[in-house]
Amino acid sequence: MQHKSNIEANTMYMDREQVLDRIKVMKIQEATSYRCSDYINNTPDSSSSNHVDVWCRKKMIEWCYQVVDFIEFSRETVIIAVSYLDRFMSSRSERALQVSRNRNEFQLAMMTCLYTAIKLHEPKVIDMKLLVELSRNSYTQEDFKQMEVDLLTSLNWLLNGPTAISFIEHYAVLLPFEGHDMHMEVAIETAKYQVEMCIAHYGLLQYNPSQIGLAALVDGIKSLTAVPTLASKRPKLLSALQQISGTNLASASLRSLQRIVTFKDTLPLIQSRRNSAPRYYQPKTINRRRGSNNMKQMQALSPRSCTH
Repeated sequence: MQHKSNIEANTMYMDREQVLDRIKVMKIQEATSYRCSDYINNTPDSSSSNHVDVWCRKKMIEWCYQVVDFIEFSRETVIIAVSYLDRFMSSRSERALQVSRNRNEFQLAMMTCLYTAIKLHEPKVIDMKLLVELSRNSYTQEDFKQMEVDLLTSLNWLLNGPTAISFIEHYAVLLPFEGHDMHMEVAIETAKYQVEMCIAHYGLLQYNPSQIGLAALVDGIKSLTAVPTLASKRPKLLSALQQISGTNLASASLRSLQRIVTFKDTLPLIQSRRNSAPRYYQPKTINRRRGSNNMKQMQALSPRSCTH
């Protein structure tokens, strides 16, 4: 059975008005408490050689995907972790400004964001000692604990904001797939894949998650209806999506966004995609004795590229 996220499962038991109300609330959230800004180009001394840049952010996101794929977690957890990081850096708190000027601190922040996202959204918990070993002892457990406190404080403990994936799932459940769950699943999975592949593109920070999810779902629908037997469904599905989202799908801004989401302006970051891990088992702690996932393999994932 294909894994369904908690959000996707919950929407199945909501009527249309309830889903629309939730989408409305999510859009308010993304425009207020969960909003991000251009923290890389709007930081003093951004020309410093040790200052965080787009390349550094991209490398750390790639590292996060390697880790969750290795441990067999959901890639959506990386998207959540990146949202924590971007909001933390956008907060302009004293610690965030410190992190923006030091790549070692930025690496620590990204690792902590991933740790926090895993702790909240996965059925297993990473041992903090494992983080220390992954960093090749560049950081201590106390470093991670303090960074987590600073992260949560800067985010005002707001950790459940909407992502592009959650908008995809809410939009899709309202589309007229006419009882064909398999068709909806294909469109959703294609859209999620697009989000996963483009999330490291820093230019996406100028767009809200609802816009990113919409652009990805448009591409998912187009991919689904490229099959001749389903081609006649495209106009109806896109028309419904436009009405649900309240966005003109032919607008110039959405077309520009689709160029990023569908890789026309960038190369794919991760060449392969592993299916999300099932959540039908009891939570466990991931430690240094996890069967075939030995520490030599894990240490090969050390995020050294950001600081070297």
